[in-house]
Amino acid sequence: MHLSWLRDVYEDACSRKQWTVAARAYLLHLVGCTIFIDKSATSVSVFYLGYFVDLRLTEGYSWAGAALTHMYEQLGDCSYANTKQLAGYATLLQGWIYEHFSSIGMRRMQPLYFEDQPRCRMYDAGKGTLIVVVRSQLDTLTPASIWFCPYDEHREERPFEYISLFSGYLRLGNWTQLHMPERVLHQYGYTQIIPRNPSVLRHGDPDIDEKNR
Repeated sequence: MHLSWLRDVYEDACSRKQWTVAARAYLLHLVGCTIFIDKSATSVSVFYLGYFVDLRLTEGYSWAGAALTHMYEQLGDCSYANTKQLAGYATLLQGWIYEHFSSIGMRRMQPLYFEDQPRCRMYDAGKGTLIVVVRSQLDTLTPASIWFCPYDEHREERPFEYISLFSGYLRLGNWTQLHMPERVLHQYGYTQIIPRNPSVLRHGDPDIDEKNR
């Protein structure tokens, strides 16, 4: 459905004091403009309306996990040569690039950033970077210019082990993405162990399903 139509629904519901309808329209518009943005940037799938049927449950959903699952799906699509656009929450991807690749892009640091704020608030993306410039930056990357564990000072504000070391399937509707951070423990500053084979984690595992609800 078009985002412009949702805005009309929201304004009409507010004028009629139909606050539940207004809240659903607002929240669907919000996720359609951010974490679930599609390639058109003007519409959002009606599928996501299902998450706002019971507004009492909305705050209990793992929206961060949903955004990450959606982004994984879009990055998978981008791996095909005929893909020309990237859908998904590009701010999330851009923030991750800025954290791990200090020489990529044309970032500026925000002087008033505090660690209790979302990490992306640290950067001002500024103007877009020409693709030829980005390709040159990628070609000159060295191991020394990649920062594998950039969030050390942020761990007091966010529970790193609980969030980042979850292992299993991330799920959004019928989309599932396998997340196995134990395969890159050295990057997190831990001693690397022999990781499990991905086939050990199967769709339908009750323990995994329970963690993703």
